[in-house]
Amino acid sequence: MKKQLKTLLAVLAAVTLTGCMRIKMTVDVTSDAKVSESVTMLFDESMLSEMGTDTAGMRESMKQSFTEDDEKVVVIDAEETIDDKKYVGITAKNLPVDENAIKAVKDGNTITVTIQTAGVTDSLGQETGMSDQDISPEMLKQSGMAMEMIVNMPGEAKCEYGTVNGNSVTFDLFDLPSSVKTIEITAKVGGFPWAFVIVGVALAGVAGYFLMNGKKAKQNEAGMSAVAHEFQPYVATPEEAQSVGEMAEKSMILEERDQIAETEAPETHQSGEF
Repeated sequence: MKKQLKTLLAVLAAVTLTGCMRIKMTVDVTSDAKVSESVTMLFDESMLSEMGTDTAGMRESMKQSFTEDDEKVVVIDAEETIDDKKYVGITAKNLPVDENAIKAVKDGNTITVTIQTAGVTDSLGQETGMSDQDISPEMLKQSGMAMEMIVNMPGEAKCEYGTVNGNSVTFDLFDLPSSVKTIEITAKVGGFPWAFVIVGVALAGVAGYFLMNGKKAKQNEAGMSAVAHEFQPYVATPEEAQSVGEMAEKSMILEERDQIAETEAPETHQSGEF
């Protein structure tokens, strides 16, 4: 793990024994069994203030200690509110992984992560400098300090210990029974996605059904349009309508004249012999 935080040993010794420190270790495992590790270290801000410790200076010292021997390590500021208390500190990412503490193996489509609990606590002790102050895990546990470990697997996680939530398993390293020396976490990866294939086939079938129905609807619509066009009544142009109207008007005038002529014509009598 990282070089000991020599500039913070006195502060760490005092703060950790008051239970005002939180350590969260996060382990990410990929589908090809590669492991990456990060650590978040948080301190009670009010406690640091009472001790006269400058937060900015503490963070800077921690950043230098983590990155001094490894340029790949990235350190950022971190803070969190826990039980109405503000905790401040840092998060160190891309830490080198100690295979004596954490190891991942892929066998077929199964990833197995093996964690040596003693190795984890020892590594954290070396990283934070607590080992040099003879601060044991038991002392930290009795002080009320929290030391949490989160393992993120590439598939649904299975583990006998800790809290399993989907692909993640969370442990409180101080709550594990003393008899537990090794923890195994397994996850299945890389299986053939039959569920996605079935869903894809179903969606294709639904799409085909609507497509065929859409084509039939368009064909029916085109047929009805053709029939309507075939039986569409003839509509005369304005000029044709005017001509027809004039002819009708002339016909009516001639008819009226004939009726008048018949009315005004003299009556004729035929004489017969008796």
